[in-house]
Amino acid sequence: WRGESKDNLKVFMDNFSQAQYDRFEAYRRHAPPKQAVRKQTTGQQVSQPVSLIVVGFAKVFIGEIVKKGARRCPFLCNMSGPLTPDHHRKAY
Repeated sequence: WRGESKDNLKVFMDNFSQAQYDRFEAYRRHAPPKQAVRKQTTGQQVSQPVSLIVVGFAKVFIGEIVKKGARRCPFLCNMSGPLTPDHHRKAY
């Protein structure tokens, strides 16, 4: 299953335009800082596996805000161009 999934991802990425590929790579590279999450999650130090789980959930949460909410804001406001912090606040 894992090998098939990687093959599907490769086929998918081979068909990206350069702009789509750049956005996808930026998404894969960025994540909330793990050390800050370890200290601020519960107000006390948590283990590394717990911080990795929290970082994963945070990344998914941010992705959902962008995908579901912020993508609609410019269309609702009749705006064009890149998303702004205000779009993300409205989506949240």
